[in-house]
Amino acid sequence: MNVADIKGIEFGNQFAKVIKDIMSSTAHLNLTVESITEAAEKDYPSFITGLMVLQGTRDVVLTLTFSKMAAAEVMVSLLGVKYNQIVEAEVYDTVMEVTNMIAGRLKTAIVATGNKYQLTTPFVFVGPNHYLGAKTRPIGLVKKFKDKQFEMLAGVFFL
Repeated sequence: MNVADIKGIEFGNQFAKVIKDIMSSTAHLNLTVESITEAAEKDYPSFITGLMVLQGTRDVVLTLTFSKMAAAEVMVSLLGVKYNQIVEAEVYDTVMEVTNMIAGRLKTAIVATGNKYQLTTPFVFVGPNHYLGAKTRPIGLVKKFKDKQFEMLAGVFFL
């Protein structure tokens, strides 16, 4: 079974569109989407991952993973803060807010399929070169989103 087999939910296209729209309107990024292997995903220089769960017909986990520079760039673009004025706790809050915006928009997109979902509170995992794993890899997809020198990983997983 793969993402395409999940009845009534076209997550691949909706997922990418939602992220591109939110990041364009909030951080002024013109993102392109690339596939990424599980090995390359583990090699990404992760610093912070925002995570939310959409609870419903089938629970869905949304993850947004940023390097330290990518998270700072989102904060600078979103809040107009200068790089030398960045406070780490505010970066975490910004990543949670962006995660919340994307999860909310994704929820709206999939409600059209007739499924009902509720959102958990967003939270973050912080630490250099971390990786989120599970005993068995859940069905889902991870994509790399890029714009010039900006990169982030985004994943949706079905539990």
